[in-house]
Amino acid sequence: MRSCRDLPVVLKHQINEARSRSSSKPIFVFEGKTDFRAYETWIKMISDDYEFEPVHSNGKDHILKYIDAYSGETSSVYFFVDRDYDGIKGRANSGDVFCTASYSFENYLVAEEVLKSILVDELGCMGDHQTISKVISIFDGMSSDFCVAMQDANARLYVAAKYNLKRVSIEDSVSKFVNITCTSVQKSYEGESIKELIKLAEEPKQEQLAFAKTELEKLGNAMIVHRGKYILKFFLAWIDKLAKAKRSGHEPFDRAEPLNFSTAVLTERSLAVRSPLPCGLKKFITTIFEKT
Repeated sequence: MRSCRDLPVVLKHQINEARSRSSSKPIFVFEGKTDFRAYETWIKMISDDYEFEPVHSNGKDHILKYIDAYSGETSSVYFFVDRDYDGIKGRANSGDVFCTASYSFENYLVAEEVLKSILVDELGCMGDHQTISKVISIFDGMSSDFCVAMQDANARLYVAAKYNLKRVSIEDSVSKFVNITCTSVQKSYEGESIKELIKLAEEPKQEQLAFAKTELEKLGNAMIVHRGKYILKFFLAWIDKLAKAKRSGHEPFDRAEPLNFSTAVLTERSLAVRSPLPCGLKKFITTIFEKT
């Protein structure tokens, strides 16, 4: 039953159901529910007048299988996928697929604008420009250190994508990779343990891993091109540390203050409304609605 969920005919049925609900609106197909929460927010930021029928698939491969099987059979259907390290896997894009310029949509939820908003709104730093500047400076350094600490993890993901090595399992808990404080982040896994944290059906060769690390550096800003789920989990874990420091008056804050806050309120939707729009999304969306 689980394998059947990935069949393209399942997604076709969902799309047909969406079309039956509305024959005039475009259908937007997302990788999953969490993607939809962010994208709906961004689309509303582009225009409140844009209406669409949402469908969530069972991941990017589910979408790509559907495109392979039914390309051209349905009109006004558009797809939203993460680039990851393999894009749309060599397929031609006829203009109906939005593929993030970042690794995933989560990368856009971690930005200086987002941090400023959280500091002012949730962490009670309104008007305290000195503290805000201090925390942003700390974040810049910690982000760089985090990406360095996660280099081996991302290299394995890159190798798996480039050499078609099946991922057996992947540890999503960022605490298994790094130790986070308010002012520092340090790698916590050692040597061979990375093979357990990110299990591959076949171990890559050392030269392949070395190539992956070199290619990753060429991709540019690691906060954009490294795995977004890790970056978002790191960001939220750090915000939680900041909230505790604010309550106790520890670094980087200079006095203790009561704070009624939990990172549970920082949902994909809550973060997206504070974040910059993903590169190319506004043009993609406006082009669709200019045709309708």
